[in-house]
Amino acid sequence: MSLHDPKLVRERLVKFLRAAKESGHEIKQSHVARGIGLSPTVISAFLSDDYKGDLQGLCKRLTAYIEEQEAKARAGALVLPFVDIRQAKVGIQCFEMAQANHSMVAVISVSGYGKTIAIDQYSKLHPSTVLIKPWVTHGPSAVLQDLCEAIGENDKGLVRGLAKRIVYKLGGTDRLLIVDDAHDLGPKALQVLRNVYDATGIGIALCGNQSLETKLVGTTPEMEQIARRVIYRRRLPQFVDADAKHQIGKTLPHLDAAEVLGLFHPKAKQSPAWVGKVLYLSGKLADNDLAQVTMEHIEDALKMVV
Repeated sequence: MSLHDPKLVRERLVKFLRAAKESGHEIKQSHVARGIGLSPTVISAFLSDDYKGDLQGLCKRLTAYIEEQEAKARAGALVLPFVDIRQAKVGIQCFEMAQANHSMVAVISVSGYGKTIAIDQYSKLHPSTVLIKPWVTHGPSAVLQDLCEAIGENDKGLVRGLAKRIVYKLGGTDRLLIVDDAHDLGPKALQVLRNVYDATGIGIALCGNQSLETKLVGTTPEMEQIARRVIYRRRLPQFVDADAKHQIGKTLPHLDAAEVLGLFHPKAKQSPAWVGKVLYLSGKLADNDLAQVTMEHIEDALKMVV
C-alpha cells in the first residue's frame, strides 16, 4: 500500500488524535482542519470515509501535517539510528516472509535481543503494518479490541461485531499483523488470532520469548490448531561481541568500536538493548548530539546503567 493510501492515512489520523488526547494535549478535528487550510467538515467526511473531493491531495496534506506535529513532539529528543545487527535482520526477514506469503510465523527472542528494533524498522518501512501488544491479562475480546483500535475501527461492542469490522478492514489485503509479547496470551486469545488469520488471509507474526515456543508445540487440541498454522519459527541469533561492535560502530562512527566495547562490563554488553541504553545515555550526556560523544561520556553512561 502507498504511504498516502486513504485507509492507512485514516488509521494514522485516528491514532494521532487518540494519542494526543491520552497525553493530555488534545488535538481536535478543527485544529487539524486549520492546520491544513480546510474546513472541519472535510476532516469529518474523511474520517467517515465519505469525502468526495481530491482524496489523494487530502491524504498528502494530512500526512505532512501529522509528520510535522510528530516532529515537533520529538524536537530535542535523541533518536538512535537503526543498526542492521543480525538479530534485527533475522526478525525483518521473518516479517517479510509472513507478509509476502500471507503466512503465520513465530519470532522467538530473549528479552532485549533486537525484536523491538526489528518491529520498529519494519513498521517504518511498511506503513501498512498493524502492530498490537496485548497485556498479560488480555483475553479474546481484549485482543480484538486492540486490533480494532490499531486499524482505526470502533473498538466498542460484542465480539461478533469486533470480528466483523476486522474481517471487513483486513480481509483480502496484503497487510501484516505483528503481535508483540504474544507469549503473554492464553490459548483462547491465541485461538482468536488463528480465527483472524483464517478469516482475513493476512500474514501474522507472533513475537515473544521462549514460553511462546513452548505454547506452539501443539500439546493440547486448542494449541494444535494454531501450531499447525505457524509454518516457520525462528529464534533470533545469540548476541556476541561482534554484534555489539557493529552496533557501536554504526551509532558512533567517530569512535573506535573495539575501544568503546572494552569499557563495557559483561552485563552491559549482553544484548542490543543494554548496549543501546549506554549509547542513548552517552548521547544525552553529550547534549543530544551523538557526534559529540566522547569516551568520557561512555564511561559516565556505563556508571548510570550498570
